[in-house]
Amino acid sequence: LRRLLSGHVTSSEEFAYMMDFLGLKDEEQFYVLYCVAHRQDSAPRDPQREFDLISTQLQKGLTGDLPVHFYPTPDGAFVVLAAFPAEHADPLMELQRRVIQLHDALMEQDLWFCAGVGKRCTLAQNLWESYEQARRAARHGRIADRRNQEPVGPQRLGDLCRSPLVAHKYRN
Repeated sequence: LRRLLSGHVTSSEEFAYMMDFLGLKDEEQFYVLYCVAHRQDSAPRDPQREFDLISTQLQKGLTGDLPVHFYPTPDGAFVVLAAFPAEHADPLMELQRRVIQLHDALMEQDLWFCAGVGKRCTLAQNLWESYEQARRAARHGRIADRRNQEPVGPQRLGDLCRSPLVAHKYRN
């Protein structure tokens, strides 16, 4: 998954193998999330407990019609690949709903959860681009956090609503 999302695929055969191994199909719609969680209390960190909790909640909260795939990064974030059927009418709003529920579930454990999301990807060969957009969106949320010196709070998602989902800005 890491190689697929970073664009480090050397041949079309390797790409096809990765897609098949993950059970992904080219006709699906994909979103890549870059997820960050921060402790909200003064309790000492327990990295293994937090990892287990976030992993369980990601699996439970983001799996829909299709399985969700994710991996942890060295800095404690999680990269998530969420796939939706091609005929799904509004996958971004569905993803937003799930991320908000995930955020709420983790808040009960004193973890603030925020996810940067890249543009919808309908061509699996361009997943690397969605991954980079998700990383930038999450980074934007963390920079805003440092400026405000508050936990990463809800960020604007378009002009629709406030959410723990930070969308990539669609600029040329």
